[in-house]
Amino acid sequence: MKKRILPIFLFLIIICNFYVYSKAEFNINVGDEFRYEVLKWNWEAISGSNSSSFQGFRIDDLLFSEGDEFLIKVLNMDDNFTADYRIEKDGFTADHHTSAFGVYINMLLIIGAPTIWFVPNLPFNETRIQEGPNLDDTFYPFFDKEVFELFDRRANSTYISSRMSATYRNNTDIQITYETKKGHLLYEQYLNYGIKYTAENYTFDGIYESNLLYSIDEITGVLHGFRMACREHGLLNGTNFDLKSEGHLELKDYNMPKFDLGSYAGLPGFTFLIVPVTLAVVIVSKFIFNKKQIKQ
Repeated sequence: MKKRILPIFLFLIIICNFYVYSKAEFNINVGDEFRYEVLKWNWEAISGSNSSSFQGFRIDDLLFSEGDEFLIKVLNMDDNFTADYRIEKDGFTADHHTSAFGVYINMLLIIGAPTIWFVPNLPFNETRIQEGPNLDDTFYPFFDKEVFELFDRRANSTYISSRMSATYRNNTDIQITYETKKGHLLYEQYLNYGIKYTAENYTFDGIYESNLLYSIDEITGVLHGFRMACREHGLLNGTNFDLKSEGHLELKDYNMPKFDLGSYAGLPGFTFLIVPVTLAVVIVSKFIFNKKQIKQ
């Protein structure tokens, strides 16, 4: 199944937004530097008897592992709507060019279908999994006011209700918040829904679940932190599959908030779920044991 083929309606969204997108600009300067720290990033794929996992991610040819730090330098700005910046890590560099409109369109697609961008592809491909996720099209250090307005529109109850009633999904749960706290714009969304469909060469019956959390400086538009947890699981041509990914990066010395929405509210991500559950079992068991001792 080619998961990266975007549905026609997404292209229509892009075209429509091209006409409504107003003049926006970055609020950064040449010479600005931002140091980020990768606290967590991994993905895992299980399909039938096959399984594989990878810790870290790539941007261009640079490999980033958990615990790594990297520097963003603003090199050039021909105008306020475009920027050239350099990613530096351990003496290696990767130069990037970005535009306010390009970031807006990609963010529109990313938050519309997070699992398409952040979990491994189906069918199972060991070589591809061991290459690690490539964040060329998903990591953006700078945002503009149009992205803020996009976040605000999606957090609207009318928008959420319209997406909840989409006929191509079932058992849909959508939760979105957008707020300002201590100078940071916090956008969080939780999506959980099932999809069933049949094509010429495959049948698919799966559940999509994702949590995204962005923390952005409300004045400069600089990304202060990003947290992500995504999962797809179900049946592909009758074979069980389970695809997972977690990510967490932030500016050095910034304390990124935890999730507030969905199944993992209050938790950093999927892998931490077992900790409070195990702790609860220990506490309850100890309580029952002590109660029995008192009765004896």
